[in-house]
Parts: sequence; structure tokens; C-alpha cells
Amino acid sequence: MQKKINIILFLGIIILYTACEKETMSPTGELAKIKISPDSVTFVTGESRKFNAIGYDANDNQIDINPVWSVENQIGIMDTYGNFFAAYETPGPFPRNGYVRATYNNITASVPVTIYGELWIWDGSLLNTVVRSENTHDGLDFMLNTAIGQSGNYAKASNGYFFYEAYAAHGGWAFVAIYIKPASGPKGYVNLSQYSRVTYRLKSNSTVANGVVKVAAKDDTDADGSETTISINGLSTSWKSYTNTVSSFTTLDPTRVFLLLEFVIGTDAVSLFIDDVKYLQ
Repeated sequence: MQKKINIILFLGIIILYTACEKETMSPTGELAKIKISPDSVTFVTGESRKFNAIGYDANDNQIDINPVWSVENQIGIMDTYGNFFAAYETPGPFPRNGYVRATYNNITASVPVTIYGELWIWDGSLLNTVVRSENTHDGLDFMLNTAIGQSGNYAKASNGYFFYEAYAAHGGWAFVAIYIKPASGPKGYVNLSQYSRVTYRLKSNSTVANGVVKVAAKDDTDADGSETTISINGLSTSWKSYTNTVSSFTTLDPTRVFLLLEFVIGTDAVSLFIDDVKYLQ
């Protein structure tokens, strides 16, 4: 008899525990909200990114959803899988603000997206010849210059990048620059006041000490050598991306840019590869 009572009590405890367990569990309910990740993104035209959306009920239990994706304010293109592409056809002016949206069962979430424009200055296709002084083309071009007595320097564009060889001599200097060359008359210039930064990629044939190469931009009124120069650090045999704000070139008038980008080398011999130069808003 006692054995039966113990069994009944044991079963009762299990039933009571199960009932309490069911009462304290929060079963997944109806969709209450959607969260999108990342929750804020900045793009340059031509860039892409995948967005993800997760649904939640009122108790924050996750719910798998397959939302409909859309964009607001013509900031780019969205596919059905959440892949966003900041289209080159995006209308200006820049920066342009909009939203990426995910909708499921009449529930919608959105995240802000900002699109910045870009101005390509160099993509490796400007020239395909070796030059030892200013070239003869009008418009966007490149030049090199050296101290008196310094010889052997040259620049060329080929294989999708820009190459500059500077040989040290007599403690001199050398520079190579992408610039606005007028058809005739005074220096040419371009208004780049709508852009906030310039980006580019560099590498060398060997590791170069910090500060041996410096970058600058120059307007048409700057005296030679008076422009602000900024040291390039971490230059090695691997491509590295660099960014400078336009405002960091403190002597530059951005409404009258003559040398869009200039690389200055001092007394050291340097082989410099340059690629993907562009101004960003």
C-alpha cells in the first residue's frame, strides 16, 4: 500500500512540475516588430552591402521571417535577399539620405542610409606612356618635377596603376602630381569644394620609412613649396588604402584646385605605385 502511495505522490509531483513549467514558458506569439542589421550605413556610390532582418514577438522571442525589401528616396537598388547596391545612377545632389525597409505581415522596419558621391581622379587608365616632364595633353594630366641636378626620375601609367620612380641625388627632392593642365594661358583649376576627403592606394618595391613620402594638394595661387604636406606612414610592398580630409590641406583653396594630388619625395630613392585616386563627398 505504501509503495502505491509513493508512486502516486511521485506522479503527482511530475504532473505539477510539468504544469508549472508550461505556465512559465513563453510560447512564440505573433510578429510584433522587426529589427534590421546593420542599423545605419554610409555608402559611396557603387558600394554594396547585405542587410538582415529578424522578427520578434511581444516577448522578444525570435521569429524567422522572409520580408519584402525596399528602398526610399532613390538611394539605390535592393534585391529580394536584402542585398543593397548604391547605384551610380542615384540622382544628386550628394550626400543623399534615404531608408532601407523590411516588411512582413504588415509590420515594417527601416534603417537610415546615406549615399555620398565620388569623383574618380585616377583609375589606372589615364595614360600609357613614359614621361620625363610635363605631358602635352590638355585637361586632367600628370606631371613630375625634380631639384636641379637630380636626374633619372620618371613616371608611367600601365597595368592598371600609376608608377613613379624617384632617384635620390644631391640631397634634392622630387614630386609627381595629378593636375589640371589648361589648353593655354594661366594654370587651370577645378572647384572641389563639394568634396570632403580624398582616398588613394599606394605601395612600393620595398618598405619605406614613415614620412619619406608626403602627400599634398595645391591651388593655383599657392607658391611652390608653400602647400601643406602630410606624411605617408606604413608604406610597404602591399597595397594600402589612405584617406585625407580636404580640410587637412590647410593652405588649399578647394574652389581653385590645381594639383589634385601630389606626392613629394625627399632625399630617398623610392618606387611608388599609385592607384584608385578619388575625391569623396
